[in-house]
Order: sequence, then C-alpha cells, then structure tokens
Amino acid sequence: MAAGAAAFAAYRSGMLVGYAEAHPVERAPDPVDGAGFLVLHCLRVPEEGERAEVEGALVEALAGKSPGGLAVLAREKDWGAHGFREVAREASEVAGDERVLWLRGPETTKARIVPVERKFAVPAGKARVDLFTSDRCPWDRYVFDLVRGVCAARKAEVALFETDCNRRREVLRWGVVSAVAVNGRHQPWVRPWRLPDEHSISKALDDVL
Repeated sequence: MAAGAAAFAAYRSGMLVGYAEAHPVERAPDPVDGAGFLVLHCLRVPEEGERAEVEGALVEALAGKSPGGLAVLAREKDWGAHGFREVAREASEVAGDERVLWLRGPETTKARIVPVERKFAVPAGKARVDLFTSDRCPWDRYVFDLVRGVCAARKAEVALFETDCNRRREVLRWGVVSAVAVNGRHQPWVRPWRLPDEHSISKALDDVL
C-alpha cells in the first residue's frame, strides 16, 4: 500500500461480506499495461444476493483512490453496471475463452491488454509443462502443487518449467499472471476455471506424449 495499492473490506452487522484490492498499473500483478491508473486485481463477494450492492460500494471506494482511472481484466462478467466501459477484447490464454479490458475514468486514460506469448520450445520426446506461478491465490497454489506432484511422478517423460509471475517483468513477458500450459497449450485449471485432479493432469500429458 505504501507503493500506491489500495484495499477495502465490506462489513454488514459485524460480518465480512466482501473485499477488494487494486494496484498501480506499473506494479500490477495483472497483464494490463498503461500508466497512471489502478488495476482491480481481486474483488470477492461470496453471497450472490449481496453482490451487486457490495461490489458497487467496493468499486466506488477504489475509484476514489484513483483519479486516473480504474481498470479490470475480466472474462465473462459485464462491468458496465459499475461505470466501466469496454476498451479491449481478445482471445484469452485458454482456447475458446475471451478476456475483456474494462476501464472507468477519464477518456484520456489509455490501457491495453498484454498479449499472451504462445511460442514454447518443446523438448524432443517429452511433454513440456509450464507453471506461471503467483502466490496470491490459495486455489492456484493448490493447482501448482498438484501439477508438480504429477510431473515428479513422471519426470522421465516430462520437462517442467516454472516462471515466477509475482514479478511484473514476467507478467509483461508472458501475458499471464497465473497459468498452466502443456506443450504450449494453456489448460483451464486455475481460477476462474474448474479445479483439476491428478487424473485430468495425467490425461493432458498422455494426450501430447
């Protein structure tokens, strides 16, 4: 927060009902580029019945911390109800999915999606597995450990590569913040997709061997 990040928690009757965090784009852990605005990294309101009201309050609080604007990189959610406008749309890292950049703030603010790097050198006779790791989400950390375990059990036929996407330069290099790829094809295993198991991870390796 000393470097410009902002975070808020929402309470009702003493109970936590939601929270949000945002980071200056220059330091953001998200594949968004630009200058002078905040990027909404995480917003969670567990109870669907409270979502619209609490999300709106959290967005307003974050927007008040960023005169230059507030951006969010989304997949299916429409952020127009919270005052955002769509500024970019492209294929996401996972085939068949899109990611959309929404921006709230001055028209002069410019933001772009960092493109996904899709070129991977695959070692002959082996499956290449890439972990693009970030330590911010417990779900993702669990997935990374699952994948490491399967790869360790099959180390004779798997080459495992890990990239630390806690580092902004790696996010800008690869265009992802948390991901798993097998032979260069990103898998729908980290948030917001369904949690994999060891069987589905092994099957993805079998499909390329």
